[in-house]
Amino acid sequence: MRRLGIYAACVLSFGCYQPGVCQSLGNAGTISGTVTDPSGAAVTKAAVSIINRITNYRQAATTDSTGTFRFNNVPPNPYHLEVSATGFAVSDKDVEVRGAVPIDVKVALVLAGSRQQVTVEAAGADLLENVPYAHNDLDTKTLDKLPISSPGSGLSDAIMMGSGAVAADSNGFFHPLAGVYL
Repeated sequence: MRRLGIYAACVLSFGCYQPGVCQSLGNAGTISGTVTDPSGAAVTKAAVSIINRITNYRQAATTDSTGTFRFNNVPPNPYHLEVSATGFAVSDKDVEVRGAVPIDVKVALVLAGSRQQVTVEAAGADLLENVPYAHNDLDTKTLDKLPISSPGSGLSDAIMMGSGAVAADSNGFFHPLAGVYL
């Protein structure tokens, strides 16, 4: 009788403790999609991969007969998705998984050799920002489009509406938002 009691206790304790079954997926997401050719027909056996270069997380899949692919249990992060198939140029997209909401990606491949490449060479200093801090540039065309409430508060309204980094109080003054320095 005592053995039966010990046996029953063991069965109950092992039967109630199943950590693998009870564990949730948390914020893991799903990336799925369809790969098509220029005419819109499904591309079968296309190689699809995602990679996060910071964490080195990778997954690979192959499209099925309907041109669809699916990645399950993808941790929240930005990913670089790359699709390649015989006879087509490699296509890539950036996809960001933010939670458990599934992301649907449509990839239209182009034929190999049909891409054009343009090389522009010039001094990049004129095109790039040279200041090490975030800022907004406002010109007179932008200022003319802002809904200024009164002529006396034009500068305050222009700063408040022209920048996402400030908020107005009830007195018409503006204040920087948390973590943003002007």
